[in-house]
Amino acid sequence: MNELEKIGTLLVNDKLVDPDTLQKAVEAQRQSGGKLGEILIKMGALSAHKFYEALAKQLGVPFCDLRNVTPDPEVLKLLSVADARRLRAIPVAIRGDILDVAVENPSDLGILEAIRTKTGLKVSPMLAIPEDIDDAIQRLYELPSNVERAAFRLTRLRNLQQRVRTDETAPSPSSPRPLRLEDEPIINVVDNMIKEAARRGASDIHIEPFSDKSKIRFRIDGVLEQAGAPPRTLHDAIVTRLKVLGGMDIAEKRLPQDGRFSTSIDGRPYDLRVSTLPTIFGEKVVIRLLEQSTDYTSLEALGLSSGVLQRFKKVLSLPYGMIVVAGPTGSGKSTTLAAALREINAPGKNIVTVEDPVEYVIPGVNHTQVNIKSGLSFATVVRHVLRQDPDIIMIGEIRDVETAEIAFRAALTGHLVLTTIHANDALSVLMRFEEMGVNKYMALSSIVALFSQRLVRTLCPWCKKSWSPPDEVLDEILRAAGVSREEARVRMYSAKACPTCFHKGYRGRTAISEIIVVDEEFRRRFMASEDPKADPFLNPAKRHQGLLADGARKVLEGITTWEEVQRVFSGDESY
Repeated sequence: MNELEKIGTLLVNDKLVDPDTLQKAVEAQRQSGGKLGEILIKMGALSAHKFYEALAKQLGVPFCDLRNVTPDPEVLKLLSVADARRLRAIPVAIRGDILDVAVENPSDLGILEAIRTKTGLKVSPMLAIPEDIDDAIQRLYELPSNVERAAFRLTRLRNLQQRVRTDETAPSPSSPRPLRLEDEPIINVVDNMIKEAARRGASDIHIEPFSDKSKIRFRIDGVLEQAGAPPRTLHDAIVTRLKVLGGMDIAEKRLPQDGRFSTSIDGRPYDLRVSTLPTIFGEKVVIRLLEQSTDYTSLEALGLSSGVLQRFKKVLSLPYGMIVVAGPTGSGKSTTLAAALREINAPGKNIVTVEDPVEYVIPGVNHTQVNIKSGLSFATVVRHVLRQDPDIIMIGEIRDVETAEIAFRAALTGHLVLTTIHANDALSVLMRFEEMGVNKYMALSSIVALFSQRLVRTLCPWCKKSWSPPDEVLDEILRAAGVSREEARVRMYSAKACPTCFHKGYRGRTAISEIIVVDEEFRRRFMASEDPKADPFLNPAKRHQGLLADGARKVLEGITTWEEVQRVFSGDESY
């Protein structure tokens, strides 16, 4: 089988293209020449990213998405910009005496030998999209590549300005004007920070002032990571620039502020939410990055286990009632609700959301933004929504008893209501409503499903290694999953490191979840129970259908690690 047939077979087997489309592309190639991948991409059959991922798999090398990679500047110095252009290569990382390098053609031994000679290191090739190599050369070599580079230039300019001012004589009409600090350098600092965060898949950027330095951290897959340390003297300028972008008051430094703005990064639109908070050393800023992509997440893509997914879809098909999604901040509740709305969205339904803020814009859905300053609270907006003949109402979060009671009445009077609440697990939702002061008879009568979830990081597919745990660890995982050694199909892996995952061992996240379908039997048992948490019928955790059990099963399936599951539940006394 030749190379063309191999990659074609792989694309079909991985369901990236159908056989008919592949045949059309092959015919086009025979008639006009060209590369099969380029033809398929031009046909719109698949994206360049998907094709080159498949090609890397066929070649037996890792795929390197250069859009999301920012190598250390010292690593980049191993190849000059001229060599990078000539060899079509980007140095990515060093592991001992091995250089990971993204290249256009990993099979070209001449190129690999030239890189080895230039660097004096063993070469481990990775496949990159040719256009991304061109962009990376410009971004990494020819333009400022990170916050520190732009910050260094700004600091140098300020030092020069200070030196000029120190040397100045008394001003006179004939004296030269002092050197003025331009806006462009600080613009570069902020722009590069945001671009780097987006390319690394960060959900939040933290800019924190301390007595002697500033710190920039990115939250990636739920974990904060150090990303930069610009000089402390630049902190106020960075904050001011972000306030200008977010439409905030640059003179107000004593009170917290919120703002927002939009931008495009590598051709992808982003919505950024900016929040400032006064601290003893200055204003702390947190930026939430929301990619406004048309590549929407489906329920299947959330990673729900088959049983949970089946039951969740069943309750979503009900004409009325309330579905509550629970979990702590950052557990993916909004993403799950958005996926649920896309599942049930149809031309014959009037869907209205009440959110603060609106995070996902779904075509065909009416999104409403809460505005407390203008008197538009959740409760006020929901009252008005009920006059708009809705079929489905999504309430971003229930925070008070007034909103809860309006939502429950809506669920009882023929509307399907989806909402979220902060609770540790599905069963705790009912206790949480009771703590708010909601009548538990009303809550039980309205709710049709209680859903809870957490997010765990998934192992990097390029560098994960098979792992056989010690017997005591395996027994602990099996107990949590509720399966025996005979029942379990163990395919466990450990986290390693590679450039694709920025040497973290993990790339992306998946949901671990549980669901309670609230039927008449559940309502009766709950009302009669003195301790619902101890009742196996009421509590999924007691019959190994809870969050921890789902996480343990994903460990046994090789999706994540036991350390990651334990990290997510650390400090949670429910488990």
